Amino acid sequence: MVTTPFSMRRYNNSLQIALSNSGYEDGNVDLKTDDFYRLRSKNTALYSEYSEELPASTGFYIVATIPGISPAYTNFTVTLDGNYLYVPSILGNRIYVVSTQTNTLINTINDIHLGYSPYPLVMAPDDDLAYILGWDGIYIISTTSHNVQSTISIANSYYGLISPNGQVLYISHDYYLAEISTISNSIINDIGFVGILGMVLTPDGNYIYGISYDGQMEVYNTENSQVIETIPIDSGLKAQAITSDGLYIVVACSNNAYIISTETNSTLGMISCSGYQPTITPNDEFAYIPHCTNDYVSVISLITFDEIMTIDVGECRERCQITNDGNYAIFSVANPHEIIVIDTNTNIIIGRYSLPGYPYGKPAITPDDNQIYIGSGSPDSITVLRYLH
Repeated sequence: MVTTPFSMRRYNNSLQIALSNSGYEDGNVDLKTDDFYRLRSKNTALYSEYSEELPASTGFYIVATIPGISPAYTNFTVTLDGNYLYVPSILGNRIYVVSTQTNTLINTINDIHLGYSPYPLVMAPDDDLAYILGWDGIYIISTTSHNVQSTISIANSYYGLISPNGQVLYISHDYYLAEISTISNSIINDIGFVGILGMVLTPDGNYIYGISYDGQMEVYNTENSQVIETIPIDSGLKAQAITSDGLYIVVACSNNAYIISTETNSTLGMISCSGYQPTITPNDEFAYIPHCTNDYVSVISLITFDEIMTIDVGECRERCQITNDGNYAIFSVANPHEIIVIDTNTNIIIGRYSLPGYPYGKPAITPDDNQIYIGSGSPDSITVLRYLH
């Protein structure tokens, strides 16, 4: 059940009549999502007139703020069915579980010794288990009971991936890569690997690309469990993303961004860009790279392999996510504390929405794109942005 935004804004006889005509009683309006879409489509002008938060043409509005949840320093994850949001917090060593149907906190999993990974959660392909990376082990969470089911003993984990069939979990820890059987929950292989700053897996599950502070990217063959190639890149802080077809990897480094071909394991393009945490559109045509040293985002073409423009959005670093339909890029900006929405078809900012505090992590989006979750601190909370489409 979703409370209509009309109840949070100005209310008078005209609106009362509109709601009454739509079959809803005055003073206690709780609309299901589909009902609200129909109401809005019938009363677009009225919605625009009475909306104090944003114009109806943008398709976005803040629907809720969930208090008392600190997502500090980590990104959080929506389950594959879209029903739950998992919010790890290293400050409290706990995982918050939020229902996306009611936007309320439904459980807190305590005594989870989270490490320093900004991406501490890996979902099983069948959505029944969540693997949480901790400094003392891997915690296996049931997405039905939302409690710890078992643990795997492995220390200092940074990043995790899971094979497409869900049978092997890949964990970078220190400068090693562990292969873990999800059937026996035991380590089946452990070799040296540079994945502490990030790993990506090709869609076929055959190769892992890992990066660290060193000036190289390593390619790991999952079929023979060996590092088969090294690709030179900048040293220092970096992050990466892979296209959905698996053909290209975008690596954002302190001074340059690289576009790597996974077919040849060679560099196709290098762009002068002090960037961090690239995000790729679902059609694999563009990458958005927030800058580390200024308030701009670079838009990179994955067709021509060059920068086509920059957009001034404010300090956002890794805090970018793109809707699943590919139409909008969502940024949570540190200064000022706000959400920025960019139309990816025009690369024009079409909306700015205030956050209650400093934002943490990338926005998390439900699979149907209906809701976007942004964490912030001081006060600790989750802001819910509704996308009408």
